[in-house]
Amino acid sequence: MSPRELSQIVAEARYYNMLAQLKPLCEQSDIWFELPVEFQRHVLSAEYTYTNQLRLLAQEHHHISQLFSRLNIRWVYLKGAAYQLADISYMQGRLMNDIDILVPQEQIAMAEEALMEHGWLHKKLTDYDDKFYRDYSQEIPPLRHFDRQTELDVHFNILPTILNHGPDPRHLAYSYPRYFLMVAVARLSARRLWFSTVRYTFFMRVSFIKV
Repeated sequence: MSPRELSQIVAEARYYNMLAQLKPLCEQSDIWFELPVEFQRHVLSAEYTYTNQLRLLAQEHHHISQLFSRLNIRWVYLKGAAYQLADISYMQGRLMNDIDILVPQEQIAMAEEALMEHGWLHKKLTDYDDKFYRDYSQEIPPLRHFDRQTELDVHFNILPTILNHGPDPRHLAYSYPRYFLMVAVARLSARRLWFSTVRYTFFMRVSFIKV
């Protein structure tokens, strides 16, 4: 492949948070050592970031589990965190922007208060944005830990509440043991997982247009 084609692959893989996934794919195809050093450098850098994210995710999973279990707060992981904690092989190497969890609507205030008492702070928002998150979206305003700088999105719904046909979050497996992965999405087959991701993206785009 030409340097331009390799550069395009790096750019697209990075855009979709999949750059770290290229190394095992290249190794399986027995082409890794034939690739230019510059290409390898980009992939190895992403792999290092991915490894660090796994370490941080395990750390936050420990903290959240201890805190929520003590207060009997139910929760499940969503999206990137769910994929990694479920150890889904074809998701290994996928980078995350933050950690997403889903908490029942009736426990969201308790969860938010508990998190803020343990170092989690909201990003600075206008009153309008704060109201939009709580009344029209599917989550409270994003949180960031004061010391660890990890970002956390706490959802109370799967899709924005302004949509009338979103899935009922009560159907997720809140009753699974708390120290194991507790998310229905991560237990789907590859085909259903892909469909769920596409459907989620579609509804998010539609809701953005409506707003």
